[in-house]
Amino acid sequence: MPACAGRTMRCAGPPLRRERCAAALAIPLVLSACAGVNTRSADGEPVRMSHDEFAEYAEQTFRYHNRVVNDLITATSFGEESASGNAALLRAEERMAASCQPLNNMVTATIEGRDLSYFAKIRLLNAVPECAAASRAVEARVRDMF
Repeated sequence: MPACAGRTMRCAGPPLRRERCAAALAIPLVLSACAGVNTRSADGEPVRMSHDEFAEYAEQTFRYHNRVVNDLITATSFGEESASGNAALLRAEERMAASCQPLNNMVTATIEGRDLSYFAKIRLLNAVPECAAASRAVEARVRDMF
């Protein structure tokens, strides 16, 4: 672990120095807000999108994931015998739950009016396509049940 781990950067000193320090910290944030994001599609293909496009992709993935969860609940309530003995479906469901957790946390934070940490937002770049892929796998297994 680097020696600086756990330390926070502070702008201390005379007012002019604080203003320069704050500006130095703010400039990369402003520039990164203008840049696009590199992520992957659910198929694993690298894609570059604007922040707005990624937000739309995340929302579509969240809605898709919820639809798959609803289908899973419906399917397992009607076919409990086949679902409980389907180890592949259970593994796929567990993987989907773990893969989609960061996305679900982001949605919960947004609804509650909380802001996610920078690192939580960065994790979404991988979590959203992983959630989409894991949801696809569950959807395919649910279809195979019937």
